[in-house]
Amino acid sequence: RSTLTDGPNTIYPGQHLTFGDHGQTQESASSQNIPPFPQQSVYHLRVLVPHPEHSRMPTPPPAATPGPHPLHVLRATVFVIGALLLLVAVGVLLRQPLLIPPLAASAALVHGAPGLPISQPRNLVGGQLMSALIGYATLAVTGSTAWGAAVAAGLSLGAMMLTHLSHSPAAATAVIVVLQAPHPVPFLPLLVLATGLLVVIGLLPGRIGGHPVRYPLSW
Repeated sequence: RSTLTDGPNTIYPGQHLTFGDHGQTQESASSQNIPPFPQQSVYHLRVLVPHPEHSRMPTPPPAATPGPHPLHVLRATVFVIGALLLLVAVGVLLRQPLLIPPLAASAALVHGAPGLPISQPRNLVGGQLMSALIGYATLAVTGSTAWGAAVAAGLSLGAMMLTHLSHSPAAATAVIVVLQAPHPVPFLPLLVLATGLLVVIGLLPGRIGGHPVRYPLSW
């Protein structure tokens, strides 16, 4: 007889199958004189699965980020120079150094990336003032040492992150306080004045300079 499968058992329509003690099929008497089915062809389908190393498609190169418009670059450059010159002029009038390196970095953020959270007035003024206070606290404990300056910078970063006042240039303010040990009475008020002037100058590009980002996005 022709079988439907290659297994040991042959199954025909109308057969009644019973199972023996070990699960083997046995034909009943009613399966006698049953014509066989025509022989069936058995096809084996072979599926080819590509190797993972060969199936990886080449990653297209990232698209080049367009550079800033030359007008935006010129605008930011002019306003940063104007803001820093204003700090110098006010410092000359007060006979106090008002321009310090961290404030130059703050001005660059305000005019170069006015949409970033760290550039907003709350972060600029609050981050600078908090870092200065941490610098004075560290100075009282460690003295004016490079070790203390490093600790003050790290503590300033952690404090700004916890209070949502992140402003990266402010960590350098803590370093300056520890290394130079300025008297807090003129230094802290001058720092507040300088950061306030930077915020005021930062308002101008979006209002009279045609900058696409209107600073500040939040106070």
